[in-house]
Amino acid sequence: MLTFNALLSVFLYANAARAASSGFRVSTSAAGLSDVISTKTNNIYTVNITLGGESFVVQLDTGSSDLWLNTTGRNLQFTNTTDLNITEGYGMGSVSGWLSFADMTIGDFSVPNQAFVNAVEIKDMPMTSFDGLLGMAFDTAIIYPVVQKNWGTEAADALARSPITNLFALDPTTPNFFDVQLARVVSPDSNDVAEGVFLISQHDDAFQNITSAPMLRSLTSQHWSLAMDSMTVNGTPFAFNASRVLGVPTGKVAAVLDTGFSLSQIPIAAANAIYESIPGAVYSEPFWAVPCDAAPTVVFTFSGQDIPVHPLDLTLTTVFSTPSGNITGCLGSFQGLTLDPTEFVGFDLILGDSFLRNVYASYNYGNYQPNTTFDGQGPFVQLLPTTDGSTMQAEFVANRTAALALLPPLGDIATVSKLASSDPSNTTTTTTTDAASSTSSPSIAGAFENSPSSSSGSTDSWGAKYGTIALALLGANLAVGVALLGLTLTMCMRSQSQSAPGRYAPVGARPLKMQQGDEDSERAQLRYSD
Repeated sequence: MLTFNALLSVFLYANAARAASSGFRVSTSAAGLSDVISTKTNNIYTVNITLGGESFVVQLDTGSSDLWLNTTGRNLQFTNTTDLNITEGYGMGSVSGWLSFADMTIGDFSVPNQAFVNAVEIKDMPMTSFDGLLGMAFDTAIIYPVVQKNWGTEAADALARSPITNLFALDPTTPNFFDVQLARVVSPDSNDVAEGVFLISQHDDAFQNITSAPMLRSLTSQHWSLAMDSMTVNGTPFAFNASRVLGVPTGKVAAVLDTGFSLSQIPIAAANAIYESIPGAVYSEPFWAVPCDAAPTVVFTFSGQDIPVHPLDLTLTTVFSTPSGNITGCLGSFQGLTLDPTEFVGFDLILGDSFLRNVYASYNYGNYQPNTTFDGQGPFVQLLPTTDGSTMQAEFVANRTAALALLPPLGDIATVSKLASSDPSNTTTTTTTDAASSTSSPSIAGAFENSPSSSSGSTDSWGAKYGTIALALLGANLAVGVALLGLTLTMCMRSQSQSAPGRYAPVGARPLKMQQGDEDSERAQLRYSD
């Protein structure tokens, strides 16, 4: 284990010696490729990386900043290790480990001496489908502030930046944006693969007009939080309360774009507006149980641009186990947000995968640097709708009908509602979004990081406060198994030929909130700062 000065010297030397790389594009349909970006569910979207000479599958998460990995059984080649212990907490579970460093490759991009949390204790995390999480937000999670507190700002800037901002810092000539399009699994054939897009520093050929889309400025340094104009349900505008986020224009609300949240979390009244519009729908906390043929029209608007949500993304087909056999029901996939507004600030709603499958999104860091205010050419997002409002209803009928034909018989709404809020010891469910069901692990609920505690270098995630809520949101305290077909993302890595002179900024760790030390998790800081 080296001292900080030795670490910094090694990092600067490695950066100066960084080799050039070339672009590539791969698809999960080509089995066996080491750099495939993919998902086997509509709820968890993953990418392959190489770290310390070993391959890992990590969840791609725009709601967090840092990288953590389960390295058990791997012969990892560390470049350095430290005695800084870090705990990251999430909506479901937590991860504790040591701040470590190793060379990382994502696609054709090589990042020497990447900072990450080498996990030694993992609690309540479904590690069957991924090895860790890769944050794609800003340097405000845990690694950066912990290093800043212990070693100073200069050290944090040099050693502890998040994965994506570190990658951009390596070469200032590289356009500092990445694009994501989350594909949707719609076929009941479990052998089918859905393909999406993940690009760094390039736009997909089919979406070159993304550059003409409105530039939606990020409102806070914690999240990709954007000012949203409105939401309409079947053509009727929903009246949101005034935003609780400073700087949001009058009449708008702050919406976080988070690929780490499977189900979108919106104000309770907004969720009710969607599902109360469906005849026969029944609410039983925390889910709306709805007829499986329900297809309301829901549209979110950003800077005058309408983004319709496909009816397939508004409800989940769910298989419940009962004493008399399995039955199928459908639940709402936009959930009521119940976080304490006095403790969780910086956003009004969270638009997760159930929304993001309806857009091609370009996340641009502008002139972002750690510890700077978001103004001028600060970070922004551009969105293009990918759902055709004129054809989505017909698509819904065809795909939902095909899916239900492969699932157990439909249960009545009252029974489904009761099962959705029952104890997990009495029933289990397998949640799908129009795919044949199978057993799999529950997904991570979400990913935000809170500002670190100023008292001891320790921070707590909102997991301690939010964990039970997240469990309810994703499974009504049921053993929810996500059974979806593979979604494929494709990746295009832009080539780099020169290193940034005299600069190195390794990547960091990831979501929600991390803590260091033994501070009571219920008392550690839970408040976001704008």
